[in-house]
Amino acid sequence: MSKSKRDMQSRVQKAAQALDERFKHAQAVVERQPTGFSVAVEPGPEAIPTTDRRGKTARFASVPIDQVDPNPYNARRIYRPERVKELAGSIAATGQLIPAIATQREGRYTLIAGHYRWKAIKLAGLERIDLMLHDDLSDQELYQYSFRENNDRNQQSALDNALAWRDLLERRVYAGETELAEATGMSLPQVNKTLRILGLSAAVIERVSQNPEDYAMSALYELALLEASAGLEVALQMAERLGQGEAGRREVRELRALHEHPKERKRKENSRQYKIRAGETHIGTIKEWDSGRVALDVVVADVAERAALIEELKRRFGVDAVE
Repeated sequence: MSKSKRDMQSRVQKAAQALDERFKHAQAVVERQPTGFSVAVEPGPEAIPTTDRRGKTARFASVPIDQVDPNPYNARRIYRPERVKELAGSIAATGQLIPAIATQREGRYTLIAGHYRWKAIKLAGLERIDLMLHDDLSDQELYQYSFRENNDRNQQSALDNALAWRDLLERRVYAGETELAEATGMSLPQVNKTLRILGLSAAVIERVSQNPEDYAMSALYELALLEASAGLEVALQMAERLGQGEAGRREVRELRALHEHPKERKRKENSRQYKIRAGETHIGTIKEWDSGRVALDVVVADVAERAALIEELKRRFGVDAVE
């Protein structure tokens, strides 16, 4: 093992040990209280930072897991079972190193952020979860805290955003897309295009949800437009290519253009050709097509015969003079 790698592992272990000591200190504070819940962390060099984004004090608590409910306005909507299982094994082995974030509503605890930890602790069969509690949060703040906490660690997937935003709009947490744009710091066109993703069929959304972080918003927006013009099967095939990293927004757009503006293929016509002979000499052809087109190609060397032929054709087609 290289020296730099050993140093990195050593720093990680020391950081984990220090954080674990902080939580043990906080847990000891909680256990000294009559209620055992919602206890402010005592000030000191080992205290966990307790100021939230509004400048208000947050409180540490270790609470029974069955008293905690998920965030009804959670920004993340897709959780991968394999990640929950992996985290459950880690927490079972080393404990919960980072508290989740929550608030209290109607005598229960509502998560703001930390749903992967909550799910993992439940899967591991543990009875308690460490929380940092923030008081007096509105429905909008429940979403905004969740969005920022998730986005700060791993940028929200476009599909997560679309699912969450539709729910927020339907429940009137935000009056419209303009308010959503202001809350998330995104442009109004970004919000509009993200919501357009939900125009995809359920089968395509199911494929995307298998690894949503691999799908950029711009590619999914183009995919929704592609499905509208080319149908489900084409969209599913392209979704698979996007998920495998074999295509991007440009390829989706190019395929959509082919379906929306297909090149007109020239229809193949059958033709018949008749040879013109003067005695044994081949002097030209008459060719006709199914479309009605007729072509005459003939060589008449005799001037008088040529003039007579021209006059006959002019009479046949009502040609009076050369234009």
